[in-house]
Amino acid sequence: MTEIIKHINDTNASYRSLGAGNAKNTDLFLDAEHYEMFQGSGEQITVRFERENLTKAMLFIASILPRKYDNSSAHENIPFSTEFVYTQLAILNGFFSVEGTIAETRTQRWNLRKNIVKKNGEVDNRFYFNGLIEDITYTNYKGETRSTKFTIRNYLAGGYSDLHIKKANDGIFDVWITNIREPYNDNKGRDITYNIGSTQKLDNSSYLPYLTALRTKPFMLLAGISGTGKSRIVRELAFKSCPEFLQDQDGTTPGNYCMIEVKPNWHDSSDLLGYYSNIAEQYVFTDFIKFLVKAMMFPEVPFFVCLDEMNLAPVEQYFAEFLSVLETRKKTESGIKTGALVKAKYFENLPDADRGDGYIYTQWFPDIKQNVPYNIYTNPTLKTKGLGLPENVFVIGTVNMDDTTHQFSRKVLDRAMTIEMNGGKLIDMFGHSNDLEYLPEENVWKIDQFKPKYVNADEVLDEHTTEEEMLKTQLSEKLDAINDVLEGTPFVVSYRVLNELVIYAGVLLDDGKGMDEAINDAVDQITLMKILPRIEGDEDMLGNAKDENNRLCQLMKVVGPQSQAKLREMNRRLGSGFTRFWP
Repeated sequence: MTEIIKHINDTNASYRSLGAGNAKNTDLFLDAEHYEMFQGSGEQITVRFERENLTKAMLFIASILPRKYDNSSAHENIPFSTEFVYTQLAILNGFFSVEGTIAETRTQRWNLRKNIVKKNGEVDNRFYFNGLIEDITYTNYKGETRSTKFTIRNYLAGGYSDLHIKKANDGIFDVWITNIREPYNDNKGRDITYNIGSTQKLDNSSYLPYLTALRTKPFMLLAGISGTGKSRIVRELAFKSCPEFLQDQDGTTPGNYCMIEVKPNWHDSSDLLGYYSNIAEQYVFTDFIKFLVKAMMFPEVPFFVCLDEMNLAPVEQYFAEFLSVLETRKKTESGIKTGALVKAKYFENLPDADRGDGYIYTQWFPDIKQNVPYNIYTNPTLKTKGLGLPENVFVIGTVNMDDTTHQFSRKVLDRAMTIEMNGGKLIDMFGHSNDLEYLPEENVWKIDQFKPKYVNADEVLDEHTTEEEMLKTQLSEKLDAINDVLEGTPFVVSYRVLNELVIYAGVLLDDGKGMDEAINDAVDQITLMKILPRIEGDEDMLGNAKDENNRLCQLMKVVGPQSQAKLREMNRRLGSGFTRFWP
């Protein structure tokens, strides 16, 4: 018999609570063309599982918990934990136990279902198996005897798993599961995409570094040589999170995206934040400020500002006010608030300002009036409090470090999350055209998938009380070890970096990572994003490149693998007498 390979979509997917008689646990649908392969087998078939295969399948399920793709309300949102893994392995041992001995294979009877007459007299012409669920007892990791139900459905991950069925010489159908690391689109009208959020673990998502950074702080720098897709990444995030009512007809510019092209002649904040005109006797509002007001109207939508070629002008001069306001972020009962970028008095004389913020908004965006919450539309906060930085706005600057651009001061680098993008293999360019297309409404990425949850380290510790001492002690010790190496240089870091290191670790813990992994990954990434970009100098400051005890080599001993790779690159540059983070 030909082997059946059935890719599992959301209707057959993933870990579920086990309820007796629940069709979502007992039915397994195959494609109609598979039916002929089972004709002549009677009303039932005997299937055989291998314990090793199902163990691997369960460990794969655990590795992507909470699920990245789930389109069924019947699924539970199960976080990853070692207890979950131990329990599932114990259940497997219970299923494969025969008279007290754990066997390597186990058989089960499945009912063949085709053209079944339903209660209303209609014929269900689908093809599926029934009876996949079975009562078992098992001994948990505490040595306690427990009862539960076993179903093969719990070992299939929607979008990731292939189910293999092949008839053996003894007439039994061998069943096993293989998995892929990237989700699969079955081309049946629904794109299988990562459902990215604060409860999702995204180890294999290419967007993970950007999302984790933004959830740590809503200001990010994308650095690298020209043409590596820095500004494209910002557009991709906007496309994936743009709801239908903000989508443009041409499909080129999402309504939650704003491109600001930085000009070399920017030497103060007026081109970005606007200014008061004594001639016109009114404030001149820029596209950037108007975009922030637009974001205020839709607090449940992520909005992205791309400051393209950000360092064509001196960042410290035109961006100083923004950086200062960014540091005023404070978590309140109504969300994360900041000080004012534009003072209240400049909104007072706008038409209809007394009626509410929405009336100011519709003057600037007359074509998009729907979906604005009434309480936001009519609340006159702009006139009374001014305009701060909305918590659903993410500012991302693209950086090209060459002889035509300006250097970044440590003040700017301290306040940004920096990600280096120098491209991969050129062939990787192909096959990504649909990344700049709108998603179906049900798959649009939500605000919680981007929005920071914490502003300061204490909020992380309050959320993770059982891990509080470990977070405080280990993260402080690891940052102290880095500072010990950098002692005597201007590159020593302080409380701001420690604060954001704790927040980054908290984000990873929220995503389901274990404590050790969260701490190690956080130290590695914060070193790469916030510490190494500060470092530049010659042999007098950093030591000789051939000296295994120079500062760069010492740092390699106290940081993670990605930071180590960057330090080796920087050390090679030091061989010419001078080095820095930037290429």
